[in-house]
Parts: sequence; structure tokens; C-alpha cells
Amino acid sequence: MATTEQALKKLDKALGRVGLGIAMAPTPDFTAWEQQGVELAKTGQTQKWALADWLAAGDTQWGGRAYDRAQQLFPDLSRKYLYGLAYVGRNVSLTVRQAKLSFAHHELVASLEPTEQEEILQKAVTNGWCVSELRKRLRDRLRKDSPWAVSLDSLLFHELSQYSRMVNVTPEALVARAVRLFLASPPADLAEQYEAEVLACREKDRKTREACDRQLELRQVEGQKAIARSDFSTKATQVVNGHQPFLDDIKNADTPAAITWRELKELFKTTPHVPVETLQAKLDELKVLLHKVDMDQEAARAAEKAAKQSKAEATA
Repeated sequence: MATTEQALKKLDKALGRVGLGIAMAPTPDFTAWEQQGVELAKTGQTQKWALADWLAAGDTQWGGRAYDRAQQLFPDLSRKYLYGLAYVGRNVSLTVRQAKLSFAHHELVASLEPTEQEEILQKAVTNGWCVSELRKRLRDRLRKDSPWAVSLDSLLFHELSQYSRMVNVTPEALVARAVRLFLASPPADLAEQYEAEVLACREKDRKTREACDRQLELRQVEGQKAIARSDFSTKATQVVNGHQPFLDDIKNADTPAAITWRELKELFKTTPHVPVETLQAKLDELKVLLHKVDMDQEAARAAEKAAKQSKAEATA
């Protein structure tokens, strides 16, 4: 145990370790950087932060050459994995790192701004979030803050970061420019597909609007019909109330008024969707017949009165 601790202390001194990682000073000497990797290789890949900072420094100064040498020193690690380590080491500074959290915790926040990294990592320490819990909370936060956000794998993000440093433009600006160029001149097959989908959406919207307009018109017509039927019902009730005793007496008769009355009741009862005009015509017909009945009854009463008067005069 003592020998291992001594070896780690020697390594810390050789690498210039400060807390979680290495305080790497820029050096034009590839051999010196390479020697630091040799010392790291002796630890059997247990010093993740040190390896991440060492790779980040080599990436910044020598690019692909640094990764070639790193793969020779660490043959069990894939180039993609090395890219991921360098990305975390470069983007999560020494002052932000939390000793109580794993490297995987820091890997999850590497794409965020330093202030956000510090805030989220501190919350993870305070609340005891495991890696999966932190991943879930970051996913929820990303979905809430930016529903259009998409994640990039570490290799693609590494290549994007490399190019952004070369042209001195942020990765976000490069992505936005690439999207604008793609939309301005998409591949022919995608352009045709996009145009077809746009036309289909417009046609669907047109049909939807037309269907809504038809529904509205139908509702308006039905509303007008309901009002008209209500008005008709009121008129019919007034006519019926004025002749109720007579209509009750003739309900089984074969007179024109009785037949018309039964037809009207049947229409109104069994065919609620019959045109109001048809009902109104039948009601008008009934009113004419009832008026004739009224006139006949009035004439009969007048004749009866005249007969009584003649009889009284003859008796006197």
C-alpha cells in the first residue's frame, strides 16, 4: 500500500496535479507531453481526470498526432473514448469539478456553460443524485428550455468543436449555418419530398377549413330550423287552443278539417325534420277549414235565432 501511495504522489508531482486533474501548461515540446502520458499509463487507466486533461492539452496543440500516440500508450481505449475524455477535460474546468461526484457526472454537464455546470453539479452533491438521476433531470431541463435541442455523439461533437476552433466560430453558429445552407439547397429527392409534404399539409388545412365551414353552416341552418319550428309550434298551439272543443269532437270524423288536423299532428310528431314550409302549408289549410267551420256555425246560430223569433211572433 505504501509503495502505491508513493508512486501516486510521485505521479502527482510529475504531472502537476491540482485537485481533480492536471494543471497543464502549454508546451511546444511533444516529447515532454508524451512522457506525461507514459507516467499516466503506469497507473492502469485509473486516473481519468489526469488522462482527460492530458488528452485535452495534446488535442489543442497537436490534434490527431496526439491521439495516435495516446492509442499506442493506451491500446485498450478506443479513439472515440479518448475523444470523449478530452472533451470533458477541455470543457469542465478544475474549479468546477466536484470531488464527491464521478467522472460520469461531469461528462453529462460538459456541453453546458461553466456557471450552469457549477450550479448543477453542486445540486447533484447536495441532493445525492446518481448518474441516472442527473441524466434524467438534465433531459427534462433540456426539453423544457429548448424543445428543438438534439444530442450529438461525442465523436461528431469533437469534430464540430475542432472545426469551430479552426474558423473561430462557435459550434452553435456552425450548426445554424449548416442548417440554413441545407434548407437553401437541399438534395433533389429531399426537396421534392419536402415540397410534396408542404402541398399535402396545405391541402389538408384547406379541407379542414372547408369541413369546419360546412359544419358551421349546418349548425346555423339547424338553428334557424329550430327557431322556425318553435315559431310554428306557437302558432299551431294558438289555432288549436281556439278550436280545441271542436277538434276533440271531430278527431275521428271524416270531415276535411278532421282529416287535415290528423295529418298535421302526424307530421309534427313523427317527422321532426319535415320542412317547416310543409307544416306551415298544412296549418294554413287547417286554418281555412276551421274558418269555414266557424262561418258555418255562425250561420247556423243566426238561422236558429231567426227561427225562434218567427215562432215567437206567430204564437203572439
